[in-house]
Amino acid sequence: MILRQLSVHVRTQNWIAVGLDFLIVVIGVFVGLQVSNWNDARQDSQEAQSILLRLESDLETEIIGWQRGVEYYAVARDHGLLALEAYNAEDIADPTAFLVRLYQASQRWNLTSQRGTYDELISSGRISLIGDENMRARLANHYLRMSSLQNVLDSSRGEFQYRRTVRFYMNNTVQRAIRRDCGDTYVVENTNYFYLTLPELCSVELPLELAIAEAERLAANVEIEGELRFHVSVLDGQLAAMENAIGIADSTLAQVRMVRQGRQQ
Repeated sequence: MILRQLSVHVRTQNWIAVGLDFLIVVIGVFVGLQVSNWNDARQDSQEAQSILLRLESDLETEIIGWQRGVEYYAVARDHGLLALEAYNAEDIADPTAFLVRLYQASQRWNLTSQRGTYDELISSGRISLIGDENMRARLANHYLRMSSLQNVLDSSRGEFQYRRTVRFYMNNTVQRAIRRDCGDTYVVENTNYFYLTLPELCSVELPLELAIAEAERLAANVEIEGELRFHVSVLDGQLAAMENAIGIADSTLAQVRMVRQGRQQ
């Protein structure tokens, strides 16, 4: 319609009308661009809000994971300490309990950081939707530190030699009985997040003669005793690393929430 009027006005040399038509076109294009930009900005803001909510969920799950890890490894460490006490005693009062403690001290759980949303943002280039530059830097540093902490828990490191040593020497019948009666328990939550628990106390059925003979044999094994002593100190370090991870994740979560709530206002 405007273009038809503009053509008529040009043919009739009505330059004032031509100018008005041109002005209307320019204003229309400008308004259209502004509406489009506003709509894009609104969509970006909504997507950024969704991303921040997902990051919150990841960090909350990560904190729960580290907390469960602390609980798990604290039980393993306590089993190790009790086994060391038995090494220092004149005799083993409870052979079956001693065997259980030796085995349970070697348990492990490969914990991982909950970083699915962040990795997706980096790979897709959508990390820029989080307009707060300090928040982007905070997230990058957070997951860098999480990677460093996970190295402390890496089961391929030499610190886990105790696990191989004690299971190398321990009678297979004893090991299978402990796994049957005292094994890890998988717990699945409503969010499909799972974690492991390690029993502090359990009852293992073993023939008394087998338990006594095996406990005496392993108690005389200086290699197991030395590896266990070192392993307990490693577990102390791993527990400290997981406590540190909880503190870092708590701080990052608070920052993400503050940024998200600032966007809502």
